[in-house]
Amino acid sequence: MQINKLLQFALGPVLGAFIGLITLPIISWYFTVEDVGRIAMLNVVIGLAPLILTAGLDQSYVREYSESDSKLELFNLCILPSLIVTFFSLGLITSQMSVSQFLFGIDNYLYSALVVLAIFFSVIKRYQVLELRMQQRGIAFSMTILLTKVTVPILLLLYYIFELTNSFKLLLIAYVASHAVVFLWLLPSTLSSIFKSKIKSFNISKIKKMFNFGFPVALGAAAFWGMTSLDKFFLRSYSGFEELAIFSMAVSFASIATVLQGVFSSVWSPLVYKWLKDEGDESCLQKVELVNQCIFFIAVLLFCLAGSFSWIIKYFIPDSYGDVSKLLLLCLLPPMIFTLSLISSVGLGIKRAAKLTLLSSIIALLTNVATNYYLVPLYDAKGAACATALSFLVFYIIKSELSKLIWLSMSVIKHYTILFAMTVLAVIFVFIDDENIYFINMLWLMGAVLWCFFNKKQIFLILKYVRKEKIA
Repeated sequence: MQINKLLQFALGPVLGAFIGLITLPIISWYFTVEDVGRIAMLNVVIGLAPLILTAGLDQSYVREYSESDSKLELFNLCILPSLIVTFFSLGLITSQMSVSQFLFGIDNYLYSALVVLAIFFSVIKRYQVLELRMQQRGIAFSMTILLTKVTVPILLLLYYIFELTNSFKLLLIAYVASHAVVFLWLLPSTLSSIFKSKIKSFNISKIKKMFNFGFPVALGAAAFWGMTSLDKFFLRSYSGFEELAIFSMAVSFASIATVLQGVFSSVWSPLVYKWLKDEGDESCLQKVELVNQCIFFIAVLLFCLAGSFSWIIKYFIPDSYGDVSKLLLLCLLPPMIFTLSLISSVGLGIKRAAKLTLLSSIIALLTNVATNYYLVPLYDAKGAACATALSFLVFYIIKSELSKLIWLSMSVIKHYTILFAMTVLAVIFVFIDDENIYFINMLWLMGAVLWCFFNKKQIFLILKYVRKEKIA
Protein backbone atom coordinates (compact mmCIF):
# COMPACT_ATOMS: atom_id res chain seq x y z
CA MET A 1 0.00 0.00 0.00
CA GLN A 2 1.41 3.41 -1.00
CA ILE A 3 2.12 5.89 1.79
CA ASN A 4 -0.47 8.42 0.55
CA LYS A 5 -3.12 5.69 0.40
CA LEU A 6 -2.16 4.55 3.90
CA LEU A 7 -2.50 8.12 5.18
CA GLN A 8 -5.97 8.35 3.64
CA PHE A 9 -7.07 5.25 5.54
CA ALA A 10 -5.35 6.39 8.75
CA LEU A 11 -6.90 9.87 8.66
CA GLY A 12 -10.33 8.74 9.86
CA PRO A 13 -9.21 6.59 12.82
CA VAL A 14 -6.72 9.19 14.06
CA LEU A 15 -9.05 12.20 13.79
CA GLY A 16 -11.93 10.08 15.06
CA ALA A 17 -9.97 9.19 18.18
CA PHE A 18 -9.19 12.87 18.74
CA ILE A 19 -12.87 13.82 18.39
CA GLY A 20 -13.76 11.00 20.77
CA LEU A 21 -11.35 12.33 23.39
CA ILE A 22 -13.03 15.74 23.16
CA THR A 23 -16.53 14.25 23.28
CA LEU A 24 -15.91 12.13 26.38
CA PRO A 25 -15.50 14.98 28.89
CA ILE A 26 -18.55 16.72 27.42
CA ILE A 27 -20.68 13.62 27.97
CA SER A 28 -19.31 13.10 31.48
CA TRP A 29 -20.35 16.63 32.52
CA TYR A 30 -23.71 16.71 30.75
CA PHE A 31 -25.10 13.26 31.57
CA THR A 32 -25.20 11.08 34.69
CA VAL A 33 -22.60 8.42 35.39
CA GLU A 34 -25.27 5.72 35.07
CA ASP A 35 -26.29 6.95 31.60
CA VAL A 36 -22.68 6.86 30.44
CA GLY A 37 -22.53 3.27 31.67
CA ARG A 38 -25.67 2.40 29.73
CA ILE A 39 -24.21 3.83 26.52
CA ALA A 40 -21.14 1.65 27.09
CA MET A 41 -23.45 -1.38 26.94
CA LEU A 42 -24.90 -0.12 23.65
CA ASN A 43 -21.40 0.19 22.18
CA VAL A 44 -20.55 -3.33 23.32
CA VAL A 45 -23.59 -4.77 21.54
CA ILE A 46 -22.94 -2.76 18.38
CA GLY A 47 -19.41 -4.16 18.35
CA LEU A 48 -20.65 -7.73 18.68
CA ALA A 49 -23.59 -7.61 16.27
CA PRO A 50 -21.65 -7.56 12.96
CA LEU A 51 -19.40 -10.40 14.16
CA ILE A 52 -22.34 -12.69 14.91
CA LEU A 53 -25.00 -11.65 12.41
CA THR A 54 -22.75 -11.69 9.32
CA ALA A 55 -21.81 -15.31 10.21
CA GLY A 56 -18.31 -14.72 8.84
CA LEU A 57 -19.50 -13.79 5.35
CA ASP A 58 -17.94 -10.35 5.76
CA GLN A 59 -14.56 -12.08 6.15
CA SER A 60 -15.24 -14.16 3.04
CA TYR A 61 -16.10 -10.99 1.12
CA VAL A 62 -12.64 -9.61 1.88
CA ARG A 63 -10.96 -12.94 1.04
CA GLU A 64 -12.77 -13.48 -2.28
CA TYR A 65 -12.89 -9.87 -3.50
CA SER A 66 -9.62 -9.79 -5.46
CA GLU A 67 -10.28 -13.14 -7.17
CA SER A 68 -13.96 -12.56 -7.95
CA ASP A 69 -14.98 -11.87 -11.56
CA SER A 70 -18.25 -10.27 -10.42
CA LYS A 71 -17.68 -8.15 -7.34
CA LEU A 72 -21.30 -6.97 -7.28
CA GLU A 73 -22.53 -10.57 -7.26
CA LEU A 74 -20.09 -11.35 -4.45
CA PHE A 75 -21.44 -8.37 -2.49
CA ASN A 76 -25.00 -9.70 -2.83
CA LEU A 77 -24.04 -13.26 -1.94
CA CYS A 78 -22.62 -11.95 1.34
CA ILE A 79 -24.93 -9.12 2.38
CA LEU A 80 -28.30 -10.73 1.59
CA PRO A 81 -27.84 -13.84 3.80
CA SER A 82 -26.52 -11.54 6.53
CA LEU A 83 -29.68 -9.44 6.27
CA ILE A 84 -31.86 -12.55 6.54
CA VAL A 85 -29.96 -13.70 9.65
CA THR A 86 -30.19 -10.19 11.13
CA PHE A 87 -33.96 -9.85 10.65
CA PHE A 88 -34.62 -13.35 11.96
CA SER A 89 -32.35 -12.92 15.00
CA LEU A 90 -33.66 -9.49 15.95
CA GLY A 91 -37.24 -10.68 15.59
CA LEU A 92 -36.57 -13.71 17.77
CA ILE A 93 -34.75 -11.73 20.46
CA THR A 94 -37.30 -8.92 20.71
CA SER A 95 -40.15 -11.43 20.95
CA GLN A 96 -38.53 -13.22 23.88
CA MET A 97 -37.14 -10.40 26.03
CA SER A 98 -36.94 -6.67 26.67
CA VAL A 99 -33.70 -5.58 25.03
CA SER A 100 -33.61 -2.31 26.97
CA GLN A 101 -34.14 -4.10 30.29
CA PHE A 102 -31.28 -6.48 29.55
CA LEU A 103 -28.85 -3.75 28.47
CA PHE A 104 -29.91 -0.66 30.39
CA GLY A 105 -31.96 -1.93 33.33
CA ILE A 106 -34.94 0.05 31.98
CA ASP A 107 -37.97 -1.58 30.38
CA ASN A 108 -38.78 0.89 27.62
CA TYR A 109 -40.15 0.05 24.17
CA LEU A 110 -38.57 3.11 22.51
CA TYR A 111 -35.13 2.25 23.89
CA SER A 112 -35.45 -1.33 22.64
CA ALA A 113 -36.49 -0.10 19.19
CA LEU A 114 -33.52 2.27 19.04
CA VAL A 115 -31.12 -0.54 19.97
CA VAL A 116 -32.59 -2.77 17.25
CA LEU A 117 -32.14 0.05 14.73
CA ALA A 118 -28.54 0.56 15.84
CA ILE A 119 -27.79 -3.15 15.40
CA PHE A 120 -29.37 -3.15 11.93
CA PHE A 121 -27.33 -0.10 10.92
CA SER A 122 -24.12 -1.66 12.27
CA VAL A 123 -24.53 -4.84 10.20
CA ILE A 124 -25.25 -2.99 6.94
CA LYS A 125 -22.54 -0.44 7.69
CA ARG A 126 -20.05 -3.28 8.06
CA TYR A 127 -20.49 -4.21 4.40
CA GLN A 128 -20.71 -0.59 3.28
CA VAL A 129 -17.36 0.20 4.89
CA LEU A 130 -15.77 -3.04 3.63
CA GLU A 131 -16.79 -2.15 0.08
CA LEU A 132 -15.02 1.21 0.41
CA ARG A 133 -11.95 -0.49 1.86
CA MET A 134 -11.71 -3.08 -0.89
CA GLN A 135 -12.16 -0.39 -3.54
CA GLN A 136 -9.20 1.46 -1.96
CA ARG A 137 -11.36 4.56 -1.37
CA GLY A 138 -9.39 5.78 1.63
CA ILE A 139 -10.95 9.23 1.94
CA ALA A 140 -14.50 7.85 1.85
CA PHE A 141 -13.50 5.16 4.37
CA SER A 142 -12.16 7.81 6.74
CA MET A 143 -15.28 9.90 6.27
CA THR A 144 -17.44 7.04 7.59
CA ILE A 145 -15.47 7.09 10.84
CA LEU A 146 -15.45 10.88 11.11
CA LEU A 147 -19.20 11.14 10.47
CA THR A 148 -19.86 8.58 13.19
CA LYS A 149 -17.66 10.43 15.66
CA VAL A 150 -18.71 14.00 14.88
CA THR A 151 -22.48 13.37 14.91
CA VAL A 152 -22.60 12.85 18.68
CA PRO A 153 -20.93 16.15 19.74
CA ILE A 154 -22.97 18.07 17.15
CA LEU A 155 -26.22 16.71 18.59
CA LEU A 156 -24.99 17.37 22.14
CA LEU A 157 -24.35 20.98 21.14
CA LEU A 158 -27.87 21.26 19.73
CA TYR A 159 -29.28 19.80 22.95
CA TYR A 160 -27.43 22.49 24.89
CA ILE A 161 -28.49 25.34 22.57
CA PHE A 162 -32.16 24.39 22.75
CA GLU A 163 -31.92 23.67 26.49
CA LEU A 164 -33.16 20.11 26.19
CA THR A 165 -33.20 17.91 29.27
CA ASN A 166 -30.04 15.85 29.61
CA SER A 167 -31.91 12.54 29.60
CA PHE A 168 -30.65 9.10 28.62
CA LYS A 169 -33.15 9.10 25.74
CA LEU A 170 -31.36 12.03 24.10
CA LEU A 171 -27.95 10.43 24.59
CA LEU A 172 -29.19 7.15 23.11
CA ILE A 173 -30.71 8.98 20.13
CA ALA A 174 -27.39 10.75 19.52
CA TYR A 175 -25.45 7.49 19.38
CA VAL A 176 -27.99 5.70 17.19
CA ALA A 177 -28.07 8.74 14.89
CA SER A 178 -24.28 8.59 14.53
CA HIS A 179 -24.64 5.17 12.91
CA ALA A 180 -27.74 6.13 10.94
CA VAL A 181 -25.92 9.07 9.30
CA VAL A 182 -23.25 6.82 7.79
CA PHE A 183 -25.83 4.21 6.78
CA LEU A 184 -27.94 6.81 4.96
CA TRP A 185 -24.90 8.47 3.34
CA LEU A 186 -23.77 5.18 1.79
CA LEU A 187 -27.27 3.79 1.16
CA PRO A 188 -27.52 4.93 -2.51
CA SER A 189 -24.21 3.20 -3.28
CA THR A 190 -25.33 0.07 -1.43
CA LEU A 191 -28.66 -0.12 -3.26
CA SER A 192 -26.84 0.41 -6.54
CA SER A 193 -24.52 -2.51 -5.79
CA ILE A 194 -27.48 -4.74 -4.92
CA PHE A 195 -29.68 -3.93 -7.93
CA LYS A 196 -26.92 -3.68 -10.55
CA SER A 197 -25.72 -7.19 -9.82
CA LYS A 198 -26.33 -9.71 -12.60
CA ILE A 199 -26.96 -12.43 -10.05
CA LYS A 200 -29.27 -15.00 -11.65
CA SER A 201 -29.71 -17.41 -8.78
CA PHE A 202 -28.66 -17.81 -5.21
CA ASN A 203 -25.50 -19.94 -5.41
CA ILE A 204 -25.96 -22.00 -2.25
CA SER A 205 -22.77 -24.01 -2.75
CA LYS A 206 -20.69 -20.84 -3.04
CA ILE A 207 -22.33 -19.35 0.05
CA LYS A 208 -21.58 -22.58 1.92
CA LYS A 209 -17.94 -22.43 0.81
CA MET A 210 -17.64 -18.82 1.97
CA PHE A 211 -19.35 -19.67 5.25
CA ASN A 212 -16.90 -22.53 5.88
CA PHE A 213 -14.01 -20.10 5.46
CA GLY A 214 -15.49 -17.12 7.24
CA PHE A 215 -17.18 -18.69 10.24
CA PRO A 216 -13.98 -19.91 12.00
CA VAL A 217 -12.46 -16.46 11.41
CA ALA A 218 -15.58 -14.83 12.84
CA LEU A 219 -15.44 -17.23 15.78
CA GLY A 220 -11.90 -16.08 16.53
CA ALA A 221 -12.98 -12.45 16.19
CA ALA A 222 -15.88 -13.10 18.57
CA ALA A 223 -13.47 -14.67 21.08
CA PHE A 224 -11.28 -11.58 20.81
CA TRP A 225 -14.36 -9.38 21.23
CA GLY A 226 -15.11 -11.31 24.42
CA MET A 227 -11.65 -10.52 25.77
CA THR A 228 -12.28 -6.80 25.32
CA SER A 229 -15.98 -6.63 26.20
CA LEU A 230 -17.04 -9.29 28.70
CA ASP A 231 -15.62 -7.17 31.51
CA LYS A 232 -18.43 -4.69 30.84
CA PHE A 233 -21.08 -7.39 31.17
CA PHE A 234 -19.58 -8.48 34.49
CA LEU A 235 -19.58 -4.88 35.71
CA ARG A 236 -23.18 -4.47 34.53
CA SER A 237 -24.21 -7.56 36.50
CA TYR A 238 -22.11 -7.29 39.67
CA SER A 239 -21.23 -3.61 40.15
CA GLY A 240 -23.82 -1.46 38.38
CA PHE A 241 -23.72 1.27 35.77
CA GLU A 242 -21.62 3.71 37.81
CA GLU A 243 -18.59 1.40 37.93
CA LEU A 244 -19.22 0.44 34.31
CA ALA A 245 -19.11 4.12 33.33
CA ILE A 246 -15.82 4.69 35.17
CA PHE A 247 -14.23 1.68 33.50
CA SER A 248 -15.60 2.59 30.05
CA MET A 249 -14.31 6.13 30.41
CA ALA A 250 -10.80 4.82 31.15
CA VAL A 251 -10.98 2.45 28.17
CA SER A 252 -12.08 5.33 25.95
CA PHE A 253 -9.14 7.49 27.01
CA ALA A 254 -6.86 4.53 26.26
CA SER A 255 -8.44 4.10 22.81
CA ILE A 256 -5.69 6.17 21.17
CA ALA A 257 -3.54 3.05 21.54
CA THR A 258 -6.22 1.07 19.70
CA VAL A 259 -6.00 3.51 16.79
CA LEU A 260 -2.22 3.08 16.60
CA GLN A 261 -2.75 -0.68 16.78
CA GLY A 262 -5.12 -0.53 13.80
CA VAL A 263 -2.75 1.57 11.68
CA PHE A 264 0.18 -0.74 12.46
CA SER A 265 -1.77 -3.95 11.76
CA SER A 266 -2.88 -2.69 8.34
CA VAL A 267 0.77 -2.27 7.31
CA TRP A 268 2.47 -5.11 9.16
CA SER A 269 1.17 -8.32 7.55
CA PRO A 270 1.71 -7.28 3.89
CA LEU A 271 5.22 -6.10 4.79
CA VAL A 272 6.16 -9.40 6.46
CA TYR A 273 4.85 -11.47 3.55
CA LYS A 274 6.86 -9.33 1.14
CA TRP A 275 10.04 -9.92 3.18
CA LEU A 276 9.30 -13.64 3.25
CA LYS A 277 8.78 -13.83 -0.51
CA ASP A 278 11.79 -11.70 -1.44
CA GLU A 279 14.39 -12.85 1.09
CA GLY A 280 13.35 -16.14 2.70
CA ASP A 281 12.67 -17.24 6.27
CA GLU A 282 15.97 -16.43 7.99
CA SER A 283 16.30 -12.90 6.60
CA CYS A 284 12.62 -12.27 7.30
CA LEU A 285 13.09 -13.37 10.91
CA GLN A 286 16.01 -10.96 11.38
CA LYS A 287 13.90 -8.03 10.19
CA VAL A 288 10.92 -9.12 12.29
CA GLU A 289 13.10 -9.29 15.41
CA LEU A 290 14.51 -5.84 14.66
CA VAL A 291 11.02 -4.38 14.30
CA ASN A 292 9.98 -6.23 17.45
CA GLN A 293 12.77 -4.56 19.45
CA CYS A 294 11.94 -1.07 18.16
CA ILE A 295 8.15 -1.34 18.59
CA PHE A 296 8.59 -2.86 22.05
CA PHE A 297 10.84 0.04 23.03
CA ILE A 298 8.27 2.59 21.80
CA ALA A 299 5.39 0.78 23.53
CA VAL A 300 7.11 0.67 26.93
CA LEU A 301 8.21 4.30 26.62
CA LEU A 302 4.67 5.48 25.82
CA PHE A 303 3.35 3.36 28.68
CA CYS A 304 5.73 5.02 31.15
CA LEU A 305 4.86 8.48 29.83
CA ALA A 306 1.15 7.69 30.19
CA GLY A 307 1.81 6.78 33.81
CA SER A 308 3.69 10.05 34.29
CA PHE A 309 0.92 12.30 32.99
CA SER A 310 -2.25 10.32 33.76
CA TRP A 311 -3.08 12.83 36.53
CA ILE A 312 -4.03 15.39 33.85
CA ILE A 313 -7.22 13.48 33.03
CA LYS A 314 -8.92 14.33 36.32
CA TYR A 315 -9.03 18.02 35.38
CA PHE A 316 -11.29 17.26 32.40
CA ILE A 317 -13.90 14.99 34.00
CA PRO A 318 -16.14 15.22 37.10
CA ASP A 319 -14.98 13.98 40.50
CA SER A 320 -17.31 10.99 40.21
CA TYR A 321 -14.87 9.56 37.65
CA GLY A 322 -11.93 9.89 40.04
CA ASP A 323 -10.46 6.42 39.40
CA VAL A 324 -10.18 6.89 35.63
CA SER A 325 -6.64 8.29 35.81
CA LYS A 326 -5.54 5.29 37.87
CA LEU A 327 -7.20 2.79 35.53
CA LEU A 328 -5.62 4.29 32.41
CA LEU A 329 -2.44 2.19 32.51
CA LEU A 330 -4.25 -1.12 32.89
CA CYS A 331 -6.60 -0.12 30.06
CA LEU A 332 -3.63 0.74 27.84
CA LEU A 333 -2.14 -2.73 28.24
CA PRO A 334 -4.63 -4.72 26.07
CA PRO A 335 -4.19 -2.73 22.81
CA MET A 336 -0.46 -2.40 23.47
CA ILE A 337 0.01 -6.13 24.10
CA PHE A 338 -2.14 -7.03 21.10
CA THR A 339 0.04 -4.87 18.84
CA LEU A 340 3.17 -6.58 20.17
CA SER A 341 1.55 -9.99 19.60
CA LEU A 342 1.15 -9.19 15.90
CA ILE A 343 4.94 -9.18 15.70
CA SER A 344 5.88 -11.97 18.10
CA SER A 345 3.32 -14.40 16.62
CA VAL A 346 3.97 -13.64 12.97
CA GLY A 347 4.77 -17.32 12.36
CA LEU A 348 1.09 -18.22 12.82
CA GLY A 349 0.19 -16.07 9.82
CA ILE A 350 3.13 -17.27 7.75
CA LYS A 351 2.16 -20.92 8.33
CA ARG A 352 -1.58 -20.16 7.96
CA ALA A 353 -2.22 -21.64 11.41
CA ALA A 354 -5.70 -20.18 11.91
CA LYS A 355 -6.68 -22.94 14.33
CA LEU A 356 -3.74 -22.17 16.62
CA THR A 357 -4.67 -18.48 16.58
CA LEU A 358 -8.22 -19.43 17.52
CA LEU A 359 -6.89 -21.71 20.29
CA SER A 360 -4.88 -18.87 21.84
CA SER A 361 -7.93 -16.59 21.70
CA ILE A 362 -10.15 -19.18 23.38
CA ILE A 363 -7.64 -19.85 26.19
CA ALA A 364 -7.26 -16.11 26.79
CA LEU A 365 -11.06 -15.71 26.72
CA LEU A 366 -11.48 -18.42 29.36
CA THR A 367 -8.84 -16.66 31.46
CA ASN A 368 -10.77 -13.43 31.02
CA VAL A 369 -14.06 -15.00 32.14
CA ALA A 370 -12.49 -16.68 35.19
CA THR A 371 -10.60 -13.59 36.39
CA ASN A 372 -13.55 -11.26 35.80
CA TYR A 373 -15.83 -13.64 37.68
CA TYR A 374 -13.47 -13.59 40.65
CA LEU A 375 -12.19 -9.98 40.63
CA VAL A 376 -15.18 -7.84 39.57
CA PRO A 377 -17.37 -8.65 42.62
CA LEU A 378 -14.39 -7.80 44.86
CA TYR A 379 -12.87 -4.75 43.17
CA ASP A 380 -15.45 -3.48 40.64
CA ALA A 381 -13.86 -1.48 37.79
CA LYS A 382 -10.37 -2.08 39.15
CA GLY A 383 -11.00 -5.81 39.08
CA ALA A 384 -12.28 -5.67 35.49
CA ALA A 385 -9.21 -3.75 34.35
CA CYS A 386 -6.89 -6.24 36.08
CA ALA A 387 -8.72 -9.23 34.57
CA THR A 388 -8.61 -7.93 31.00
CA ALA A 389 -4.94 -6.95 31.21
CA LEU A 390 -4.04 -10.38 32.59
CA SER A 391 -5.98 -12.21 29.86
CA PHE A 392 -4.13 -10.25 27.17
CA LEU A 393 -0.81 -11.13 28.77
CA VAL A 394 -1.81 -14.81 28.57
CA PHE A 395 -2.88 -14.24 24.95
CA TYR A 396 0.51 -12.74 24.09
CA ILE A 397 2.54 -15.53 25.67
CA ILE A 398 0.51 -18.37 24.14
CA LYS A 399 0.50 -16.86 20.63
CA SER A 400 4.23 -16.17 20.79
CA GLU A 401 5.08 -19.69 21.97
CA LEU A 402 2.84 -21.34 19.37
CA SER A 403 4.48 -19.23 16.67
CA LYS A 404 7.92 -20.40 17.84
CA LEU A 405 6.77 -24.03 17.65
CA ILE A 406 5.70 -23.94 14.01
CA TRP A 407 8.11 -21.34 12.57
CA LEU A 408 11.46 -19.92 13.60
CA SER A 409 12.21 -19.07 17.23
CA MET A 410 12.23 -15.44 18.33
CA SER A 411 13.80 -13.96 21.47
CA VAL A 412 10.79 -12.96 23.56
CA ILE A 413 11.55 -14.18 27.11
CA LYS A 414 12.85 -10.73 28.06
CA HIS A 415 9.63 -9.21 26.74
CA TYR A 416 7.55 -11.61 28.83
CA THR A 417 9.39 -10.49 31.95
CA ILE A 418 9.03 -6.78 31.20
CA LEU A 419 5.34 -7.05 30.31
CA PHE A 420 4.63 -9.02 33.47
CA ALA A 421 6.44 -6.37 35.53
CA MET A 422 4.47 -3.60 33.79
CA THR A 423 1.21 -5.40 34.53
CA VAL A 424 2.11 -5.80 38.20
CA LEU A 425 3.13 -2.13 38.47
CA ALA A 426 -0.09 -1.02 36.76
CA VAL A 427 -2.11 -3.09 39.25
CA ILE A 428 -0.22 -1.51 42.17
CA PHE A 429 -0.82 1.92 40.62
CA VAL A 430 -4.59 1.30 40.65
CA PHE A 431 -4.64 0.60 44.40
CA ILE A 432 -2.26 3.40 45.47
CA ASP A 433 -3.67 6.02 47.86
CA ASP A 434 -4.50 9.37 46.27
CA GLU A 435 -2.00 11.26 48.45
CA ASN A 436 0.87 9.21 46.96
CA ILE A 437 -0.25 9.43 43.36
CA TYR A 438 2.01 12.31 42.30
CA PHE A 439 5.05 10.56 43.74
CA ILE A 440 4.19 7.49 41.65
CA ASN A 441 3.76 9.72 38.58
CA MET A 442 7.31 10.95 39.11
CA LEU A 443 8.55 7.37 39.37
CA TRP A 444 6.96 6.57 36.01
CA LEU A 445 8.76 9.58 34.50
CA MET A 446 12.05 8.37 35.95
CA GLY A 447 11.28 4.95 34.49
CA ALA A 448 10.83 6.51 31.04
CA VAL A 449 14.22 8.25 31.31
CA LEU A 450 15.98 5.07 32.44
CA TRP A 451 14.28 3.05 29.71
CA CYS A 452 15.66 5.45 27.09
CA PHE A 453 19.12 5.35 28.69
CA PHE A 454 19.33 1.55 28.56
CA ASN A 455 17.89 1.34 25.04
CA LYS A 456 20.00 3.86 23.13
CA LYS A 457 20.50 1.35 20.32
CA GLN A 458 16.77 1.24 19.59
CA ILE A 459 16.59 5.05 19.62
CA PHE A 460 19.35 5.26 17.00
CA LEU A 461 17.64 2.61 14.85
CA ILE A 462 14.33 4.48 14.98
CA LEU A 463 15.99 7.79 14.13
CA LYS A 464 17.76 6.06 11.27
CA TYR A 465 14.45 4.83 9.91
CA VAL A 466 12.83 8.25 10.29
CA ARG A 467 15.65 9.70 8.20
CA LYS A 468 14.67 7.20 5.49
CA GLU A 469 17.84 5.18 5.71
CA LYS A 470 17.74 1.42 5.34
CA ILE A 471 17.86 -0.67 8.47
CA ALA A 472 20.51 -3.30 7.99
